[in-house]
Amino acid sequence: MCHRVVCNNCGKFTWEGCGLHIAQALAGLSLEQICSCDDGRGTDHTWTAHSDASSSKAGSKSTPVKPAALEGLKRGRQETEQELKEANQDALQRLLKGLLQASDIE
Repeated sequence: MCHRVVCNNCGKFTWEGCGLHIAQALAGLSLEQICSCDDGRGTDHTWTAHSDASSSKAGSKSTPVKPAALEGLKRGRQETEQELKEANQDALQRLLKGLLQASDIE
């Protein structure tokens, strides 16, 4: 089961666990309280809002996380990952082309 933890990079809340209970782990947090660091886990689980006032950080005001906002974050992350993938593919193609040209010279 997933549970809430604090990100070592930004100090905001994130989750750890199996990945099936992310929404419950982050329920009751505002988007400003949720870590957006790239964790490399690449989860494809749907986000849903669950109101759970007891899960919010003590003494802080929190608003329920909006599923659409979380989906927006997820889309942005996927777009960034796609851009990186394309850049890596381009670099690999240039490298292979250079290696082929170098082997033709020898």
